[in-house]
Amino acid sequence: MQWSWRLGHINGAPVEIHWLFALLVLWSAVQGWAEGGLPGLLYSTALLLAIFACILLHEIGHAVQAQALNIPVRRIVVMPFGGLAQLAHMPERPVDELRVASAGPAVNAALGLIAGALLLPGLPAAARGLPLDQAVQLILLRAQPGPLHFLTYLALVNLGLVVFNLLPAFPLDGARILRSLLATLAPRAAATRIVAGMGWTLGIACLLLGLAVGRRWGIPISMSIMFVGLTALFGTSSEETYERSQLALQGIPVRAALRQPTWCLAPADSISLEVQTAMQAAGRSVLPVADGGKLVGLLTRQDVAAALARQPGANAGQIMQTQFVKIEAEADLWHAQQLLAGGGLAALPVLEGDQLQGMLTSADVLNTFATYPKSIQLEATQLISPSAANL
Repeated sequence: MQWSWRLGHINGAPVEIHWLFALLVLWSAVQGWAEGGLPGLLYSTALLLAIFACILLHEIGHAVQAQALNIPVRRIVVMPFGGLAQLAHMPERPVDELRVASAGPAVNAALGLIAGALLLPGLPAAARGLPLDQAVQLILLRAQPGPLHFLTYLALVNLGLVVFNLLPAFPLDGARILRSLLATLAPRAAATRIVAGMGWTLGIACLLLGLAVGRRWGIPISMSIMFVGLTALFGTSSEETYERSQLALQGIPVRAALRQPTWCLAPADSISLEVQTAMQAAGRSVLPVADGGKLVGLLTRQDVAAALARQPGANAGQIMQTQFVKIEAEADLWHAQQLLAGGGLAALPVLEGDQLQGMLTSADVLNTFATYPKSIQLEATQLISPSAANL
Protein backbone atom coordinates (compact mmCIF):
# COMPACT_ATOMS: atom_id res chain seq x y z
CA MET A 1 0.00 0.00 0.00
CA GLN A 2 1.19 3.49 -0.88
CA TRP A 3 1.28 5.36 2.45
CA SER A 4 2.07 8.80 1.05
CA TRP A 5 1.34 10.97 -1.95
CA ARG A 6 4.07 12.86 -3.76
CA LEU A 7 3.36 16.57 -4.02
CA GLY A 8 6.47 17.58 -5.95
CA HIS A 9 10.12 18.38 -5.36
CA ILE A 10 11.92 21.08 -3.37
CA ASN A 11 15.55 21.65 -4.24
CA GLY A 12 15.57 18.20 -5.85
CA ALA A 13 14.15 16.35 -2.81
CA PRO A 14 10.76 14.64 -3.22
CA VAL A 15 8.04 16.07 -0.96
CA GLU A 16 5.36 13.63 0.17
CA ILE A 17 2.31 13.79 2.41
CA HIS A 18 0.95 10.87 4.41
CA TRP A 19 -2.59 9.87 3.42
CA LEU A 20 -3.80 10.17 7.03
CA PHE A 21 -3.31 13.91 6.63
CA ALA A 22 -6.37 13.92 4.35
CA LEU A 23 -8.44 12.47 7.21
CA LEU A 24 -7.16 15.18 9.53
CA VAL A 25 -8.14 17.89 7.02
CA LEU A 26 -11.58 16.28 6.66
CA TRP A 27 -12.06 16.19 10.42
CA SER A 28 -11.01 19.84 10.72
CA ALA A 29 -13.40 20.82 7.94
CA VAL A 30 -16.32 19.01 9.62
CA GLN A 31 -15.54 20.73 12.94
CA GLY A 32 -15.36 24.11 11.22
CA TRP A 33 -18.66 23.52 9.44
CA ALA A 34 -20.35 22.52 12.69
CA GLU A 35 -19.15 25.69 14.43
CA GLY A 36 -19.52 28.29 11.69
CA GLY A 37 -20.92 26.88 8.48
CA LEU A 38 -19.01 27.46 5.26
CA PRO A 39 -16.87 30.34 6.65
CA GLY A 40 -15.93 28.14 9.62
CA LEU A 41 -15.03 25.25 7.31
CA LEU A 42 -12.79 27.45 5.16
CA TYR A 43 -11.15 29.10 8.16
CA SER A 44 -10.39 25.89 10.07
CA THR A 45 -9.04 24.21 6.94
CA ALA A 46 -6.84 27.21 6.09
CA LEU A 47 -5.49 27.32 9.64
CA LEU A 48 -4.65 23.60 9.60
CA LEU A 49 -2.92 23.90 6.22
CA ALA A 50 -0.93 26.88 7.51
CA ILE A 51 0.18 24.90 10.57
CA PHE A 52 1.39 22.02 8.44
CA ALA A 53 3.10 24.49 6.10
CA CYS A 54 5.12 25.57 9.16
CA ILE A 55 6.02 21.92 9.80
CA LEU A 56 6.99 21.48 6.15
CA LEU A 57 9.20 24.58 6.26
CA HIS A 58 10.86 23.17 9.38
CA GLU A 59 11.81 20.02 7.46
CA ILE A 60 12.87 22.01 4.42
CA GLY A 61 15.24 23.91 6.71
CA HIS A 62 16.89 20.63 7.69
CA ALA A 63 16.99 19.45 4.08
CA VAL A 64 18.50 22.61 2.61
CA GLN A 65 21.20 22.71 5.28
CA ALA A 66 22.01 19.03 4.72
CA GLN A 67 22.27 19.59 0.98
CA ALA A 68 24.60 22.52 1.62
CA LEU A 69 26.88 19.98 3.33
CA ASN A 70 26.61 17.61 0.33
CA ILE A 71 24.36 15.19 2.21
CA PRO A 72 21.65 13.90 -0.17
CA VAL A 73 18.04 14.14 0.98
CA ARG A 74 15.98 11.09 0.06
CA ARG A 75 12.61 12.70 0.73
CA ILE A 76 10.61 15.06 2.92
CA VAL A 77 7.43 13.61 4.43
CA VAL A 78 4.62 15.51 6.18
CA MET A 79 2.56 13.36 8.55
CA PRO A 80 -0.41 14.10 10.84
CA PHE A 81 1.88 14.07 13.87
CA GLY A 82 4.87 15.90 12.39
CA GLY A 83 7.38 15.77 9.59
CA LEU A 84 10.56 14.03 8.53
CA ALA A 85 13.51 14.99 6.34
CA GLN A 86 15.05 11.64 5.43
CA LEU A 87 18.78 12.09 4.81
CA ALA A 88 20.97 9.62 2.93
CA HIS A 89 23.23 9.53 5.99
CA MET A 90 23.66 11.44 9.21
CA PRO A 91 26.35 14.13 9.47
CA GLU A 92 29.55 12.73 10.94
CA ARG A 93 31.24 15.92 12.16
CA PRO A 94 29.70 17.50 15.29
CA VAL A 95 29.65 20.95 13.68
CA ASP A 96 27.73 19.57 10.69
CA GLU A 97 25.21 17.79 12.91
CA LEU A 98 24.75 21.04 14.83
CA ARG A 99 24.07 22.99 11.64
CA VAL A 100 21.56 20.49 10.27
CA ALA A 101 19.74 20.00 13.60
CA SER A 102 19.52 23.74 14.33
CA ALA A 103 18.10 24.65 10.93
CA GLY A 104 14.58 23.36 11.63
CA PRO A 105 13.97 25.18 14.95
CA ALA A 106 15.58 28.30 13.48
CA VAL A 107 12.95 28.32 10.71
CA ASN A 108 10.11 28.06 13.23
CA ALA A 109 11.65 30.76 15.42
CA ALA A 110 11.78 33.07 12.40
CA LEU A 111 8.17 32.24 11.42
CA GLY A 112 7.02 32.90 14.99
CA LEU A 113 8.75 36.28 15.04
CA ILE A 114 7.23 37.23 11.70
CA ALA A 115 3.74 36.23 12.85
CA GLY A 116 4.25 38.14 16.09
CA ALA A 117 5.47 41.25 14.28
CA LEU A 118 2.43 41.20 11.98
CA LEU A 119 0.18 40.67 14.97
CA LEU A 120 1.31 43.66 17.04
CA PRO A 121 -0.23 46.50 14.96
CA GLY A 122 -3.67 44.85 15.16
CA LEU A 123 -3.76 44.22 18.91
CA PRO A 124 -7.06 45.36 20.44
CA ALA A 125 -6.90 48.15 23.00
CA ALA A 126 -7.92 45.75 25.77
CA ALA A 127 -4.86 43.60 25.13
CA ARG A 128 -2.34 46.41 25.15
CA GLY A 129 -0.33 46.64 28.33
CA LEU A 130 -1.37 43.17 29.52
CA PRO A 131 1.22 40.46 30.21
CA LEU A 132 1.91 38.40 27.10
CA ASP A 133 0.08 35.26 28.26
CA GLN A 134 -3.04 37.25 29.21
CA ALA A 135 -3.01 39.14 25.91
CA VAL A 136 -2.84 35.86 24.00
CA GLN A 137 -5.73 34.39 26.01
CA LEU A 138 -7.79 37.50 25.35
CA ILE A 139 -7.24 37.25 21.61
CA LEU A 140 -7.91 33.52 21.37
CA LEU A 141 -11.02 33.63 23.55
CA ARG A 142 -12.64 36.83 22.26
CA ALA A 143 -11.37 37.43 18.75
CA GLN A 144 -13.52 36.22 15.87
CA PRO A 145 -11.90 34.08 13.18
CA GLY A 146 -9.80 36.48 11.17
CA PRO A 147 -6.26 37.77 10.66
CA LEU A 148 -5.65 38.53 14.35
CA HIS A 149 -6.80 35.11 15.52
CA PHE A 150 -4.96 33.41 12.63
CA LEU A 151 -1.62 35.11 13.30
CA THR A 152 -1.85 34.46 17.04
CA TYR A 153 -2.33 30.76 16.44
CA LEU A 154 0.59 30.63 13.99
CA ALA A 155 2.86 32.45 16.43
CA LEU A 156 1.93 30.00 19.20
CA VAL A 157 2.30 26.97 16.96
CA ASN A 158 5.79 27.98 15.88
CA LEU A 159 6.79 28.74 19.47
CA GLY A 160 5.48 25.31 20.44
CA LEU A 161 7.44 23.65 17.63
CA VAL A 162 10.64 25.34 18.78
CA VAL A 163 10.13 24.29 22.41
CA PHE A 164 9.09 20.73 21.54
CA ASN A 165 11.93 20.15 19.09
CA LEU A 166 14.53 21.46 21.53
CA LEU A 167 13.71 18.79 24.12
CA PRO A 168 16.86 16.71 24.80
CA ALA A 169 15.47 13.38 23.55
CA PHE A 170 16.04 11.56 20.28
CA PRO A 171 14.87 11.86 17.56
CA LEU A 172 14.17 15.51 18.35
CA ASP A 173 16.51 18.27 17.24
CA GLY A 174 17.38 19.22 20.81
CA ALA A 175 19.07 15.86 21.38
CA ARG A 176 21.14 16.18 18.22
CA ILE A 177 22.10 19.77 19.06
CA LEU A 178 23.15 18.76 22.57
CA ARG A 179 25.08 15.72 21.33
CA SER A 180 26.93 17.78 18.74
CA LEU A 181 27.98 20.24 21.45
CA LEU A 182 29.07 17.45 23.81
CA ALA A 183 30.91 15.70 20.98
CA THR A 184 33.25 18.68 20.71
CA LEU A 185 34.42 17.86 24.26
CA ALA A 186 34.09 14.05 24.39
CA PRO A 187 33.89 11.10 21.97
CA ARG A 188 30.63 10.85 20.03
CA ALA A 189 29.74 7.53 21.68
CA ALA A 190 30.05 9.08 25.14
CA ALA A 191 28.00 12.09 24.06
CA THR A 192 25.31 9.78 22.73
CA ARG A 193 25.17 7.87 26.03
CA ILE A 194 24.71 11.09 27.99
CA VAL A 195 21.91 12.38 25.77
CA ALA A 196 20.30 8.92 25.59
CA GLY A 197 20.18 8.83 29.38
CA MET A 198 18.36 12.15 29.37
CA GLY A 199 15.98 10.80 26.73
CA TRP A 200 15.10 7.72 28.78
CA THR A 201 14.53 9.89 31.86
CA LEU A 202 12.34 12.37 29.97
CA GLY A 203 10.36 9.60 28.30
CA ILE A 204 9.56 7.74 31.52
CA ALA A 205 8.77 11.01 33.33
CA CYS A 206 6.31 12.05 30.60
CA LEU A 207 4.55 8.68 30.67
CA LEU A 208 4.13 8.84 34.44
CA LEU A 209 3.02 12.48 34.32
CA GLY A 210 0.53 11.76 31.56
CA LEU A 211 -1.01 8.93 33.55
CA ALA A 212 -1.18 11.08 36.70
CA VAL A 213 -2.84 14.21 35.28
CA GLY A 214 -5.56 12.66 33.13
CA ARG A 215 -8.44 13.54 35.44
CA ARG A 216 -7.20 17.00 36.38
CA TRP A 217 -5.98 18.29 33.00
CA GLY A 218 -8.15 16.24 30.69
CA ILE A 219 -7.56 13.33 28.36
CA PRO A 220 -6.21 15.37 25.36
CA ILE A 221 -3.41 16.95 27.44
CA SER A 222 -2.67 13.64 29.14
CA MET A 223 -2.42 11.84 25.79
CA SER A 224 -0.19 14.61 24.38
CA ILE A 225 2.25 14.28 27.30
CA MET A 226 2.29 10.51 26.91
CA PHE A 227 2.90 10.90 23.17
CA VAL A 228 6.00 12.99 23.96
CA GLY A 229 7.15 10.27 26.33
CA LEU A 230 6.69 7.48 23.80
CA THR A 231 8.46 9.56 21.14
CA ALA A 232 11.43 10.01 23.48
CA LEU A 233 11.58 6.32 24.41
CA PHE A 234 11.31 4.94 20.88
CA GLY A 235 13.62 7.58 19.46
CA THR A 236 16.27 6.98 22.11
CA SER A 237 16.13 3.22 21.63
CA SER A 238 16.48 3.65 17.86
CA GLU A 239 19.44 6.01 18.22
CA GLU A 240 21.23 3.66 20.60
CA THR A 241 20.76 0.80 18.14
CA TYR A 242 22.11 3.02 15.35
CA GLU A 243 25.20 3.88 17.39
CA ARG A 244 25.85 0.25 18.32
CA SER A 245 25.61 -0.75 14.67
CA GLN A 246 28.04 1.98 13.69
CA LEU A 247 30.59 0.93 16.30
CA ALA A 248 30.24 -2.75 15.33
CA LEU A 249 30.57 -2.20 11.56
CA GLN A 250 33.33 0.39 11.55
CA GLY A 251 36.65 -1.18 10.69
CA ILE A 252 35.15 -4.24 8.99
CA PRO A 253 36.07 -4.34 5.29
CA VAL A 254 33.23 -4.70 2.81
CA ARG A 255 34.99 -7.77 1.41
CA ALA A 256 34.19 -9.63 4.64
CA ALA A 257 30.46 -9.43 3.95
CA LEU A 258 30.46 -10.69 0.35
CA ARG A 259 28.86 -14.02 -0.45
CA GLN A 260 30.02 -16.12 -3.38
CA PRO A 261 29.24 -16.84 -6.16
CA THR A 262 28.00 -13.64 -7.83
CA TRP A 263 25.47 -13.87 -10.63
CA CYS A 264 26.12 -11.50 -13.52
CA LEU A 265 25.51 -10.96 -17.22
CA ALA A 266 27.85 -10.09 -20.08
CA PRO A 267 26.97 -7.06 -22.25
CA ALA A 268 26.25 -9.33 -25.24
CA ASP A 269 23.88 -11.65 -23.33
CA SER A 270 20.33 -11.58 -24.65
CA ILE A 271 17.55 -10.49 -22.35
CA SER A 272 15.29 -13.53 -22.29
CA LEU A 273 12.43 -14.93 -20.28
CA GLU A 274 14.99 -17.31 -18.75
CA VAL A 275 16.88 -14.37 -17.23
CA GLN A 276 13.68 -12.90 -15.82
CA THR A 277 12.63 -16.26 -14.37
CA ALA A 278 16.04 -16.79 -12.79
CA MET A 279 15.97 -13.35 -11.15
CA GLN A 280 12.47 -13.89 -9.78
CA ALA A 281 13.22 -17.42 -8.51
CA ALA A 282 16.37 -16.27 -6.72
CA GLY A 283 14.81 -13.08 -5.38
CA ARG A 284 17.39 -10.90 -7.17
CA SER A 285 16.14 -7.41 -7.99
CA VAL A 286 19.41 -6.28 -9.62
CA LEU A 287 22.21 -8.01 -11.56
CA PRO A 288 25.65 -6.65 -12.45
CA VAL A 289 26.81 -6.61 -16.07
CA ALA A 290 30.51 -7.42 -16.38
CA ASP A 291 32.88 -7.62 -19.34
CA GLY A 292 35.86 -9.82 -18.55
CA GLY A 293 35.27 -9.28 -14.85
CA LYS A 294 35.09 -5.49 -15.26
CA LEU A 295 31.83 -3.97 -14.06
CA VAL A 296 30.18 -1.98 -16.85
CA GLY A 297 26.56 -1.67 -15.76
CA LEU A 298 23.62 -2.79 -13.64
CA LEU A 299 20.38 -4.40 -14.72
CA THR A 300 17.23 -4.30 -12.57
CA ARG A 301 14.26 -6.62 -12.72
CA GLN A 302 12.20 -3.66 -14.01
CA ASP A 303 14.72 -3.13 -16.82
CA VAL A 304 14.38 -6.78 -17.85
CA ALA A 305 10.57 -6.68 -17.78
CA ALA A 306 10.52 -3.48 -19.86
CA ALA A 307 12.97 -4.93 -22.40
CA LEU A 308 10.90 -8.11 -22.81
CA ALA A 309 7.79 -6.02 -23.41
CA ARG A 310 9.24 -3.30 -25.67
CA GLN A 311 12.64 -4.43 -26.99
CA PRO A 312 12.50 -8.13 -27.86
CA GLY A 313 15.98 -9.41 -28.69
CA ALA A 314 17.81 -6.64 -26.80
CA ASN A 315 21.01 -7.51 -25.00
CA ALA A 316 22.19 -6.49 -21.56
CA GLY A 317 24.58 -3.85 -22.87
CA GLN A 318 21.74 -2.00 -24.62
CA ILE A 319 19.46 -1.58 -21.61
CA MET A 320 21.82 -1.62 -18.61
CA GLN A 321 22.22 1.34 -16.30
CA THR A 322 25.69 2.88 -16.51
CA GLN A 323 25.31 5.42 -13.69
CA PHE A 324 25.22 3.77 -10.27
CA VAL A 325 26.65 3.82 -6.76
CA LYS A 326 29.58 1.47 -6.04
CA ILE A 327 32.12 0.85 -3.31
CA GLU A 328 35.64 -0.53 -2.95
CA ALA A 329 36.15 -3.97 -1.39
CA GLU A 330 38.45 -2.59 1.32
CA ALA A 331 36.10 0.25 2.26
CA ASP A 332 34.41 0.43 5.65
CA LEU A 333 31.29 -1.73 5.97
CA TRP A 334 29.55 1.04 7.91
CA HIS A 335 29.98 3.34 4.92
CA ALA A 336 28.51 0.65 2.67
CA GLN A 337 25.53 0.22 4.98
CA GLN A 338 24.89 3.96 4.86
CA LEU A 339 24.98 3.90 1.06
CA LEU A 340 22.53 0.99 0.95
CA ALA A 341 20.09 2.48 3.44
CA GLY A 342 20.46 6.10 2.39
CA GLY A 343 19.99 5.39 -1.30
CA GLY A 344 17.30 2.76 -0.86
CA LEU A 345 19.48 0.35 -2.84
CA ALA A 346 18.70 -3.36 -3.21
CA ALA A 347 22.38 -4.20 -3.77
CA LEU A 348 25.70 -2.38 -3.97
CA PRO A 349 28.44 -3.39 -6.44
CA VAL A 350 31.76 -4.07 -4.73
CA LEU A 351 34.91 -3.44 -6.77
CA GLU A 352 38.64 -3.96 -6.50
CA GLY A 353 39.96 -1.46 -8.97
CA ASP A 354 37.52 -1.88 -11.84
CA GLN A 355 37.03 -5.61 -11.25
CA LEU A 356 33.73 -6.80 -9.84
CA GLN A 357 34.07 -8.67 -6.54
CA GLY A 358 30.40 -9.17 -5.73
CA MET A 359 27.09 -7.52 -4.85
CA LEU A 360 26.50 -6.45 -1.26
CA THR A 361 22.96 -6.45 0.19
CA SER A 362 21.52 -5.29 3.50
CA ALA A 363 21.06 -8.96 4.42
CA ASP A 364 24.80 -9.47 3.95
CA VAL A 365 25.52 -6.57 6.30
CA LEU A 366 23.17 -7.96 8.96
CA ASN A 367 24.71 -11.42 8.64
CA THR A 368 28.21 -9.98 9.03
CA PHE A 369 27.07 -7.89 12.00
CA ALA A 370 25.98 -11.12 13.72
CA THR A 371 28.83 -13.45 12.71
CA TYR A 372 32.00 -11.38 12.12
CA PRO A 373 34.87 -12.40 12.08
CA LYS A 374 33.63 -15.89 11.13
CA SER A 375 31.90 -14.46 8.05
CA ILE A 376 35.14 -13.51 6.21
CA GLN A 377 35.12 -14.93 2.70
CA LEU A 378 38.39 -16.54 1.61
CA GLU A 379 37.43 -17.99 -1.77
CA ALA A 380 38.27 -16.27 -5.06
CA THR A 381 35.66 -14.21 -6.88
CA GLN A 382 33.21 -16.36 -8.86
CA LEU A 383 31.00 -14.77 -11.53
CA ILE A 384 28.26 -16.96 -13.02
CA SER A 385 25.34 -16.36 -15.38
CA PRO A 386 21.75 -16.55 -14.06
CA SER A 387 20.57 -19.39 -16.27
CA ALA A 388 18.08 -22.10 -15.43
CA ALA A 389 20.96 -24.53 -14.83
CA ASN A 390 22.19 -22.36 -11.94
CA LEU A 391 18.87 -22.29 -10.07
